Amino acid sequence: MGPQSVAALQGVGYWYPLHAFTRREGLRREKAEDAVQAFFERFAIARKGEQREAYDSNIELANQYIEQGSIDRALETLWKSPERYRHWKWGHLLYLCHQDAASIRTHETNVATVLFSPDGRWLVSEDAPPRGRLVGEKCGLAVNG
Repeated sequence: MGPQSVAALQGVGYWYPLHAFTRREGLRREKAEDAVQAFFERFAIARKGEQREAYDSNIELANQYIEQGSIDRALETLWKSPERYRHWKWGHLLYLCHQDAASIRTHETNVATVLFSPDGRWLVSEDAPPRGRLVGEKCGLAVNG
């Protein structure tokens, strides 16, 4: 173990008691340092494993919240996940939480203009050969064509 490794482990706060214990057990200084370093490496690996398991549990929980329609709880759970584990599954669940945009089929051709009422309850759309549609907020059905 190099001097920098020893210095880093000494900063942890538990290094000295563990080193003293291994020395009392009869290990020479170098062997005691190696044993303490190996302990901290195993501890770090175990901690990463626990964090990954917690992330996997959070992903499953967020998925359940989405299926139940509890989007706020799903988002809260997703944002608590450590960034280093956020990959495609996390992004997919985040995408599922933000599907509040609606698609309304009103025209067979391309829409040229869309206007919303000031209160957001209605929209009027017009296609290329001028033909307008008035669409209501709840049902998404054309009211007049």
